[in-house]
Amino acid sequence: MEALLEVKRRVVYNHGPELIAVFYDVFKDELGEGFNVVIEALEYLTEYYTRARYPFLLRGEVLGPEDIVTKDIAEKDISLAEKVVEMVRDYLRRRGII
Repeated sequence: MEALLEVKRRVVYNHGPELIAVFYDVFKDELGEGFNVVIEALEYLTEYYTRARYPFLLRGEVLGPEDIVTKDIAEKDISLAEKVVEMVRDYLRRRGII
């Protein structure tokens, strides 16, 4: 998705809610069905973006990624990511970028 934003000369340094807002503003009228695929993925994956990489403290207990991200969550993450990658590839090909 950063590749799509780069095409539009938009840079996002925060990969959380700001990424969703910028992506929405830039592509809401352009991607058709692909737009919904990306928004769904962003909304779901944002929750696990940091939790899947770093331990964190919850109610005095340190939880690691393996305590939060189950196999089902990981499989859904992969499925959503694959859909987004395919949509981004198609977009970049249609514009002759790749």
